[in-house]
Amino acid sequence: PRRFSLRVQQVFAAQGLLGHPYPVDFRTTSKKPSILDILPQAEAIEETSLFVCEMIGRLHYRLKYPD
Repeated sequence: PRRFSLRVQQVFAAQGLLGHPYPVDFRTTSKKPSILDILPQAEAIEETSLFVCEMIGRLHYRLKYPD
């Protein structure tokens, strides 16, 4: 839920704008839990990729808009 709010707040603040974070990008499923849920899944690779992209984005904005 805080996924992008920190980065967006920094960008807005650098432009002199006041931003209010709003939780987005919720993900849900209606699948019932099973024993297979504890095994590694290909979806984990996608989630890791999203995390890595987010960290690269934060680094970029931190370097571009230092405090």
